[in-house]
Amino acid sequence: MSQLSYAQARYLDPERSDSARRAILEASGVDVSELLAFAELNGGDPQRMFQLHEAIRARVDSLEAIDAGAMIDPEAPPADSGEPR
Repeated sequence: MSQLSYAQARYLDPERSDSARRAILEASGVDVSELLAFAELNGGDPQRMFQLHEAIRARVDSLEAIDAGAMIDPEAPPADSGEPR
């Protein structure tokens, strides 16, 4: 879900950011209620949430070099697949 953080950082316009995040969630087969349920279930474990945050931050750093258009294209291979975009 690092793509969600990247989309928020990339698009300063809230409408574009929201649109990109919706497309990312849809392409991932996850909806907002599932994301919130995960946060509620795991939010009480600070160590796990810190580890998750660090993993997301590292992935966001690597996504900065990827074209945002390819990132939200459901036909594009995942960034870590090794396939050309």
